[in-house]
Amino acid sequence: MNFAMISDPCKILFQTAKTFFFAMLLSCRALPSCCAQEEGLLGHWPLDEKQGLEIRDESGQSHPGRLNGCFRAVGPASAALEFSEAGDHARVEHHRDLEPAEELTIEAWFCPFKVDSLRFIVSKGRAFWASGYSLVLKDGRLGAFLQTETKPGATTRGAALQLLSSKTVLTPRTWTHAAFVYSASKNCFSIHLNGETIQQGPAAGRICYLPDNGQVPLIFGAEGWSPALTPYRGMLRNVRIWKRALSGGEIRSHFQAEKNLARLAVVTREEAQEKICTAALNVEITGEDGREMPVCAYLRNSQGKPCFPKNSFSYQDGHFYAFGKFSVKLQPGRYNLQIGRGYEYEPQQLNLDLADRENRNIRLSLKRWFNAPQKGWFAGDHHVHFRAHGATMAGETPTFEQACQIAQAAGLNYVSWKDARGNDLGTVLDEKPEFIARIDHEGGSNSGGHIAYLNISKIPTGATYLENFCDSAGAMGGLAIYTHPYGVSNGKIADLNDALLARDMPIAVALGKAPVWDLPWAGKQSLAITDYYRYLNLGFHLGCTGWSDIDLNLRTTGPLSGCRTYCHPESLDWKAITKAYREGRTITTTGPWINLSCGSSSHGDTIVLNGNSPTNLTFTVEAAYLHGFSKIEIIHNGETAKTLVFEKEPRQIKENFSIPVSTSGWVAARTHGCKGNLFMNGWAHTSPVYVSLGSTKLKPKRADAEYFINWLQQYKAIIPRLAERIKEDKNTGKAIDWRQLEEVIDQAIAVYQKLTTTS
Repeated sequence: MNFAMISDPCKILFQTAKTFFFAMLLSCRALPSCCAQEEGLLGHWPLDEKQGLEIRDESGQSHPGRLNGCFRAVGPASAALEFSEAGDHARVEHHRDLEPAEELTIEAWFCPFKVDSLRFIVSKGRAFWASGYSLVLKDGRLGAFLQTETKPGATTRGAALQLLSSKTVLTPRTWTHAAFVYSASKNCFSIHLNGETIQQGPAAGRICYLPDNGQVPLIFGAEGWSPALTPYRGMLRNVRIWKRALSGGEIRSHFQAEKNLARLAVVTREEAQEKICTAALNVEITGEDGREMPVCAYLRNSQGKPCFPKNSFSYQDGHFYAFGKFSVKLQPGRYNLQIGRGYEYEPQQLNLDLADRENRNIRLSLKRWFNAPQKGWFAGDHHVHFRAHGATMAGETPTFEQACQIAQAAGLNYVSWKDARGNDLGTVLDEKPEFIARIDHEGGSNSGGHIAYLNISKIPTGATYLENFCDSAGAMGGLAIYTHPYGVSNGKIADLNDALLARDMPIAVALGKAPVWDLPWAGKQSLAITDYYRYLNLGFHLGCTGWSDIDLNLRTTGPLSGCRTYCHPESLDWKAITKAYREGRTITTTGPWINLSCGSSSHGDTIVLNGNSPTNLTFTVEAAYLHGFSKIEIIHNGETAKTLVFEKEPRQIKENFSIPVSTSGWVAARTHGCKGNLFMNGWAHTSPVYVSLGSTKLKPKRADAEYFINWLQQYKAIIPRLAERIKEDKNTGKAIDWRQLEEVIDQAIAVYQKLTTTS
């Protein structure tokens, strides 16, 4: 829950001092400094400050920290640091002193509000591609995630070594003393709870820190590498990190010296805000038919601070989802409320003033200003998550039903969730006249990138390299889409740590196994368009699609689905959608709908012209966008053939134009819209309309073919290094025959080499 800023928290807190029976016992100054200046102590952060953004280090090692968000939970004589909102964490800057390798002890007092899922308490590392160390809670169990010499390896990006208690040991809203001890030299680790050893076992070599992860800070309350992930929810005190393995006796003595912290009483953020939030706002949202409607909403106070209903799916940028209604307690004052439902509904915005003790009821109705389904086009997202790549990162994970309501609040007509678990692959989550959803899978090759599978009934496993993915998916009536194609390295083929990079894409295109190209919508868009035009100019037929890859249970994510696909299926069902993708009846978009046609031919179709003489073709471009258009560009064989400029920035346009055609090729359109307050920047790109002019051929550019030959040669050159690093096929668990990859690379190179001879 997030409310307007508290004007005088100390006054409120001290008015309730009589409720704290143990206040004087819990004063920070009354606690013995049992660990100060002890051997091997790298940092000691009491986290008992009552105000300010700084956190002090009492170890003598000079590693102070700073808060990002967080709440000072204060009592009459003591305090704790609370993590309860999106983005809350404390940061201690990187220093090599904080990266012990041989031995490590982490101690902390904590009071978790939630013990479900995976939550990082103290971290100088990361979870799923490992590195460093982290003190964690996982489904009520206590322990650590580590990168070590043997698991996953000193320089390998892989799943972290998880050393956890064997059973649930934690209770919500209970103060607990925890310690994790690790020693490579003594080959042991141990986990301690309230001074007692609850788990022990062998170590796995020295702790390692991946150099390509950069200088990872020490983070309290979230993952070190990315504080957006695995947030802790609760309070924290007395964090200590040592570069030696403390004995069980030492840990018991620390617990005994500070055990009064088990009765620490403070006023939490929620309790403090309840005292000052004396107004209430109740909002109901309906559609034109009077029925309640899921929406995306923003509510901000006069200082621009976002305010959220309690227990809503709310996000750090200020948006939340309301399933037809919501109620929120607020401070008296002025607020701005915005609600929207994708790009085809007229959003609403209003300012309101709330008085002390006022209980305001508001009813709002959204009207559709544009209806793409009536034209046969449906908006969807084929790469999106509601439970974060199969692992719960934030803990506030939507149910299937809630995820589908969020998708409808974003104005989507179909969603393929990439979150298969157990036997739920292929489960249809919802079926309505204008909305369907299903559970599919995000997988991938061992070296060639991630694949967003669409409409599959089982995870593909095949005998040969590409059969695992494209062929097997196709045999099920599904589709394998190489997604986020440039990974994290911007297309650096030789970067072995980039597991997301679609190295396989030029192979799949050359061998006719990839009918669509997932166009990135931010950051790498220019590179993606350049490569897209290279493929098309070499004569390959390739539709374009859009995707968001958003995780609904990560509180730092933006609104779903900023980037999406419009597709034109014969009907709204998964078989028809998959067919439309394969045939290129698609649009990549961050909002606009745009259709390019020539007579009865549209996206994915081929216009066949008799004779070889140059001619003029008349096209129609029709487009609609909530925030209006500034221009539309017509692309012919990779070059801008015509630009339509709109000074008055209309929402809807329909224009006829002619372009000269002297050879076979392709024509597409792309838009530049005006940026709105609620959504993205109005960019969209159609799949091509192909043109076949008699016996003329689209003459491939030698440089385009050589570009992909070079790509594949680089890929082949790193196979020996890949073979050293990756021993088992992650899809089958069997030993990898890297010769299969070399064979398909050679086949693809031969295709591109043939194109150089026709240039």
